[in-house]
Amino acid sequence: MEFAAFNPATGAEMARDVVYAYAPRDGRDVALHVDIYRPAAAARPALMLVWLHGGDFHTGNHAHGGHRRLARWLTAAGVALATPQIRLGAGEADLCDDLRARLPGPTEAAPGVPAGPEALAAMEDIVRFLGWLEGARAAIGIRGRPVLGGSRAGAVSAFNVAFAAPWFGLERPEPGGILSFSGAFAWPELYTLGRCPVFALHNPADSGMPIGPVRRMAEADSGVELIEAPEQTPGAIRVWPNEPKRDFYGRIATLLEEWSAAAVAQG
Repeated sequence: MEFAAFNPATGAEMARDVVYAYAPRDGRDVALHVDIYRPAAAARPALMLVWLHGGDFHTGNHAHGGHRRLARWLTAAGVALATPQIRLGAGEADLCDDLRARLPGPTEAAPGVPAGPEALAAMEDIVRFLGWLEGARAAIGIRGRPVLGGSRAGAVSAFNVAFAAPWFGLERPEPGGILSFSGAFAWPELYTLGRCPVFALHNPADSGMPIGPVRRMAEADSGVELIEAPEQTPGAIRVWPNEPKRDFYGRIATLLEEWSAAAVAQG
């Protein structure tokens, strides 16, 4: 893994298209890549946000301009960022044997929340990534548990990795928290109280992703902070259209620090 200059003004660095795993897709193994951004050496070891891209599991890219903007703000605040690739449009035959044996799932999925093979393959891929990341912590320079975040389908993957992966027989390191922007969880009955903190931002009028599952979690667990923001553009990480960038990017960095400090205090 080779890092090069990303933001000379802050000393941030980037490792592009690092292969973290190989996984089956249409009868052959394909390489899965990740872009990793880290702050200047003086700010390392750093906390890490693993950002899972949207696209309804059929489109999207782990490397695009939005990720670079997120990386510039976070690395300037001393936070590392990873944007892993997932298999798009995967089918049931692409899933591992243990997961396939547990289909279709624990119960009928919440209406409107993706829960098919393509979503489960993405869950598998992120579990693979977290396992790879454990072995790369020292080389990257990170501390604490990585936090999972994403908008829409990306947030669905974050919930799946945290709460559905154990039911499907997939072992993974415990995440340090979840940042959900217009996201939901298909099987809220699998939600485990106290497993990890959750910050959720959701427009209650969002017709593309139901707010009901995350509302249920927030009602059951004080560790789930849900902001219902009628002015939020669905999928956006800002609360209202003209919210300053320093506010919504700063919110992310602050949450990671607060969650990490709480985890250390709890031992």
